[in-house]
Amino acid sequence: MDSNDKMNQSSPLFKLLCGGELYSLMLSFLTVVKKTPQGDIEIADIKSLKSLARVCKRTFEPTAILLWRDTNMHRFTHAARVLPHHQTTYGRSVKLRTTNIRKEMVLNLKIYAQSVRSFCYDEGKPYLHHESIGRLLAVMKIGPSLFPNIQHLTMPMPEYYDARLAPFLASSITHLTVNIPYKDTSTLDMIANTCPSLIQLSLTSVATNSEHANQKQHRRLDQESVCHRSSSPWVIQWLTSMAHRFGNLQVVAVRTPSSIMSPLGAINNISQFPSLKELTLSIWNSTGALAPPLPHPIPVIKFPHLTSLSIDYGSASDLDRMLQCLCGQLQGLVAINLSYSLIDRKPEPHSENALFQHTVEALSGNTLTTLRIHRAHMLYHVQGNPLDAGIFQQVCNFVHLRSLYIAMSLSIPLNDRMLVQIARCIPNLETFDVRRWDSSPGQTNTEENAVTLVGLAVFVETAQNLAFLGLSFNCDSDVDVLSDLGPERNVNGGSRVVELGVGPGYVVDAELTARQLLQIFPNVEVIDTRKLKEWAKRVSTLDRSYENYAYDLQPTTLYTRWRDVARQMDTIRPLDHPRDTDQGWRAVEDLSASEGSVSEEEDLYEFESDYDDESTYDEESH
Repeated sequence: MDSNDKMNQSSPLFKLLCGGELYSLMLSFLTVVKKTPQGDIEIADIKSLKSLARVCKRTFEPTAILLWRDTNMHRFTHAARVLPHHQTTYGRSVKLRTTNIRKEMVLNLKIYAQSVRSFCYDEGKPYLHHESIGRLLAVMKIGPSLFPNIQHLTMPMPEYYDARLAPFLASSITHLTVNIPYKDTSTLDMIANTCPSLIQLSLTSVATNSEHANQKQHRRLDQESVCHRSSSPWVIQWLTSMAHRFGNLQVVAVRTPSSIMSPLGAINNISQFPSLKELTLSIWNSTGALAPPLPHPIPVIKFPHLTSLSIDYGSASDLDRMLQCLCGQLQGLVAINLSYSLIDRKPEPHSENALFQHTVEALSGNTLTTLRIHRAHMLYHVQGNPLDAGIFQQVCNFVHLRSLYIAMSLSIPLNDRMLVQIARCIPNLETFDVRRWDSSPGQTNTEENAVTLVGLAVFVETAQNLAFLGLSFNCDSDVDVLSDLGPERNVNGGSRVVELGVGPGYVVDAELTARQLLQIFPNVEVIDTRKLKEWAKRVSTLDRSYENYAYDLQPTTLYTRWRDVARQMDTIRPLDHPRDTDQGWRAVEDLSASEGSVSEEEDLYEFESDYDDESTYDEESH
């Protein structure tokens, strides 16, 4: 086309540039839409997406809709120009200057507010004053709700802040997590009247001073089983009375001390919901006393549609007896997570054995995909009582299992033969973590109860979908993995494993072991050895002579000698922070790479100021 010729308005190129098709193609290229239960959108290239928003006003609106689907109060306050960019005052209530609101800013705020699907109120961040929120609603003229299309609302407000939910509630909310004042039934009634479509509800009431004192004492005893705020019985009773109004409620989480709510009472009340699919029940002892006894005979409670069960209660024997009241309800479960802890009692290895046996016998291999049996902080040094091999072998019946995590004080009878059998019977296994927690180092070097590097290589070659592996293994100094496998065998299965957890075992030469592990797992990115360190501390308290014998693969030695291997150290990062194994072990970001860089939150604000003109918006004239 000649430069002097004008573009024909009916040409396909003109329609592509001005009709929005080009922008749609750009947005589809820069974003990846996933059909998740939460309706989240994962942005593939957020930098380019924000650059696209700065091109012109035509690209600003559709791009802002995507960038503002998931936001928080601090960011919304920043967009309203209430705070300067450099101000970082925490816990401060800010009043909105409505006399100096720009007209373009109001139009942008309408786009932002109507685009929000997920909102989180930042605790400790600068927030808008209640009067300012009311004025903002009047200026924006978008109705009684600040976010009319919101679906996920999370408001973990500080205790000194009076939670007024009215401007944030909307009939479109399906997932709600909120803290409410103690015995504030008016707030609960407002939630019931405004949010009839709730699918997931998490209510937490402010605990009393006595409960905080008990929790502080309890936290010193056991870090993992503490619940910082408790759901009082009046909340559970309110849920029971509202069961007919929340007919679509599918997810319920209850966290309560055993002193004010018995476990059976909580389960009985929660069982009133007809559509319940996921239940999380955490009943902790604030005083450290024995768990309340269950009645005899134990009543049977039915959940017809339950697919996911998570229980954290008492010791192994207490948890085993509680599962009896759900007898017959575990056949259709897809995921089960059992956690128990000890405060003032000695360990009960026989009860742990019975808990594992009753659990695997009650579950169905046709539906189960996630099995987790976890004991919270091991406060006592126990001799590793062995788990019966026949009982543990029943895990092979769960042919659809994807995640298996067992952290008990029992000595798991896992050897090369059983490891390969598990890989063959469970072809879809993605996460496998069965590291030793027993503190009997003499048992880790027995042939019938040990995993070698040769068996480890065969296991990862057989398990086609394995992504995370956590194991304890034995390794002699003269073992060559590739030579023992033979020249016809090629270890390709380990290339799929990107995260590796190493448990305590018998290792003679850490440098040789590291080199052989890299041969088996060439693409590993994260090596987790925290359990090695914890286990070594327990061993040293029992017998100092065991420390050098059964624990030579120390984290410091491992990371130091790994630099001598023909692989760069920057791809292998030690982990120092706890993570959730339900979602898989996630890599911790390298802090050195982020030094001097601009934060994602600050960069996200830049595109907002490009279209703010100097014209002001007079509140009284409209």
